Amino acid sequence: MTDIPLPTGAYEHRSKNINAQRLQNWYAIIDQGEGSKKKISLIGTPGLTSKVTPVADVEVRGAYVVGSLLYMVCGSKLYEIDSSFSATARGTLASSTGHVCMDDDGTYLTISDGTALYSYKTDTQAFTTVSDLDLIGASSSTFQDGFFFVHNGQTMQKSTVNNPTAWSALDIGVESGQSDDLVRIISNNRNIWAMGAKTTAPWYNTGASGFGFSRLPGKFIETGLAGVGGVVRALDTLFWLTDDREVVILEGMSVRPVSTPAIHYQLGQLESVSDVRSYSYSEEGNTMIVFTFPTANKTFVLNASTTRWHTMASWATTAGDTTLNNRHRGVCYTKFNGAHIVGDHSTGEIYAMSSDVYMDGSNLVRRIAGFPTLQNTDSRKDIQIFNFIVDFEPGVGLDGGAQGWNPQVFLRMSYDHGHTYGYEMWRGIGEIGKRDTEARWNKLGSAPSFTPEVVMTDPVKPVIVGAYGDVRGLNR
Repeated sequence: MTDIPLPTGAYEHRSKNINAQRLQNWYAIIDQGEGSKKKISLIGTPGLTSKVTPVADVEVRGAYVVGSLLYMVCGSKLYEIDSSFSATARGTLASSTGHVCMDDDGTYLTISDGTALYSYKTDTQAFTTVSDLDLIGASSSTFQDGFFFVHNGQTMQKSTVNNPTAWSALDIGVESGQSDDLVRIISNNRNIWAMGAKTTAPWYNTGASGFGFSRLPGKFIETGLAGVGGVVRALDTLFWLTDDREVVILEGMSVRPVSTPAIHYQLGQLESVSDVRSYSYSEEGNTMIVFTFPTANKTFVLNASTTRWHTMASWATTAGDTTLNNRHRGVCYTKFNGAHIVGDHSTGEIYAMSSDVYMDGSNLVRRIAGFPTLQNTDSRKDIQIFNFIVDFEPGVGLDGGAQGWNPQVFLRMSYDHGHTYGYEMWRGIGEIGKRDTEARWNKLGSAPSFTPEVVMTDPVKPVIVGAYGDVRGLNR
């Protein structure tokens, strides 16, 4: 038996002859523990459980926690949600779609939707559209050191201390290192990062009167931000999608790309990235950085803990839409009551996201593992596959007669480096308690190359421990 390498990422290249690896709704983990059966295995991405739908058929635009309460912007409404997921409308925005920035100081919650700034006072439940005539606008907003901040064009403005409803025309700063307008301001590690379309600069609190913040001397990054929703805080730093469609991590006062050439190529093929939405979550030692592209209908995920990429996808929910591989349903995120909470991009549903759940609400999850191509790179002679075994965790069937009681997967083989695939060959991975079951395919023939693809849709525990095969003619 020969070990068959598992796919480790979504690395489909400009040419599939170079790399056709695909991981959809799987991610690779690296086990460093002694005695581990396999160093690299595949784990299924989390499923979704619907908790509440405050208003149906709208985009859930933002999620934020203040104290013991969850606040979510659903369409044009701000909802306050308690620990039992009872939702109460608290205010109305002038807009109903698109990214929102949400921040707080413990008493006030602010929301900016690209044009207006809204304030909600949590102790009095007073919601207002900020109407101070000195307010310059609110293309985005953030909070630091007792002050709320907004920006418009190249100009940033600071509120009076701990009061987002009061602004002064004198408390402004201008980021004019280059001619590009700001796309987003965001606080991280006690700096205000002024992120333009082509450049980025950190500002710090000088303690002076007036605006009181200045750009850090000599610190200027010639990398911009693709869209207001394209930057996320994680691992005590920032990750963002740049103006040239790379994903970078901020390291000190410089950036380093974390997107591979294959990911960079795939992002470059998207119709639009300016509407990008991003968030991060951590689970079982893995920190995931999620980028969703509404126009392109795609979701890419970086596991920052392993630097490997995968994609997340959901089935269509609109009647008559048969598309299988839509962007993931979750478009905004926060942690609430110990659970990962995400909002749906179009149904208005709010979900708990968990690795112990194997469906997206009432919909199945389609998991695709596109393996590296097997071939004899030295002699270019045909190889023969007498059998191919994928080592799923067996015996995970459901108790009862619902789908998944006798879980099935299928294999498709490509003989042209992943350009086209053959018919589906189905195998079981074990009813409940049947731990001796293996997904095994025999007599797969001979060819210059084989590119296997394994697909799983049954709602059972998704784990691939490894893959093996009797493959002859490989030169290793």
